[in-house]
Amino acid sequence: MQAVALVHQALQHQQVVADVRADYSCERLERELRGILEADQDDHGLDDPQIALAVDEAQRTSREESDLLRARFALLTAREREVFDRIVAGRLNKQIADELGIGERTVKAQRAQVLAKLGVESVAELGRLAERLQSLTRG
Repeated sequence: MQAVALVHQALQHQQVVADVRADYSCERLERELRGILEADQDDHGLDDPQIALAVDEAQRTSREESDLLRARFALLTAREREVFDRIVAGRLNKQIADELGIGERTVKAQRAQVLAKLGVESVAELGRLAERLQSLTRG
């Protein structure tokens, strides 16, 4: 009976890893695996090497993504950072132009540069990226 439970647990772990890798970020993978570890800690301890390897891989990938994000953000010029801050604050191109004392066309061009340098295609993605950057600076 215990062997069946262990096999079921191993399959559940593998399914969580596969699902999370396919559908979620590495941070989500790490949270999911840590949740499983904490839930199973009383019964099985932290000795499962597959789980430990998956957590390590998730942490390493998360660090690599964070480093890449920081490197991309470092590519922005000071003006592009000002535009970035205002975009993620929800300002319109016209408002950004007025605040920075530049033309609206210039804002549009800089906005396109910001999106390109950060590797995103929409303001929604830019917002998610800004949240990620903010969490990196806090943590």
